[in-house]
Amino acid sequence: MNVDSDCSTPGPSNLKSSLDTPQPEAPELFTSGQVEKGEVSTAHLCRDVGHFIGQKIDDFTKHVLLEDPWKPTKDYKFPFYSRTCGGREVNNFVSSKHLDAFDWLVLSDVQKGLYCKFCPWFTSRNEGGYQKNVRLGVLVTKPLTNFKNLMGKSGDLECHERLEYHKSAVIAGNNFLKNFHDPTLEVRNQVGASHLSQVQENWNVMKG
Repeated sequence: MNVDSDCSTPGPSNLKSSLDTPQPEAPELFTSGQVEKGEVSTAHLCRDVGHFIGQKIDDFTKHVLLEDPWKPTKDYKFPFYSRTCGGREVNNFVSSKHLDAFDWLVLSDVQKGLYCKFCPWFTSRNEGGYQKNVRLGVLVTKPLTNFKNLMGKSGDLECHERLEYHKSAVIAGNNFLKNFHDPTLEVRNQVGASHLSQVQENWNVMKG
């Protein structure tokens, strides 16, 4: 991989990416009920987050994308960002080391770019900026495909990790998973169980 950090970021006329421009078609969403009935296997679920960005998804699909997202195989050809610098072409690749370094980071094969696996589902679309009125972009609503500056304190990945809306999304996502696997932990279920217990107790008193 050729990396030339001293070169300035090129303008639109001299850069290109391995990202294909056509928007992918969304696959059919499967529910937990379908899996339990044997109508579809989890092995056949589309687990590439790029298929679902910008769509409303059910809880079962959401938990699949969080816990078992698509991952590149050992022989996978990772996407790259290509730019012209000093009269020569320089390619910056994303790789498995980036995915291993950040447990919230996923790669979309269909969109040839990186996403946060929490932020697309657990943030508002306008949570950027000081007044939280800036529409969110790369890693949230669209893929990060410029791989020139990924690592380091000023890199795109660590900068995203430090954002408050990302931290909140991670907390919300982990709470969602806890509730998904054990619905009794959910507050409204706890309140409902408490109410049911109180009704039963009152009924027993009335019966004498």
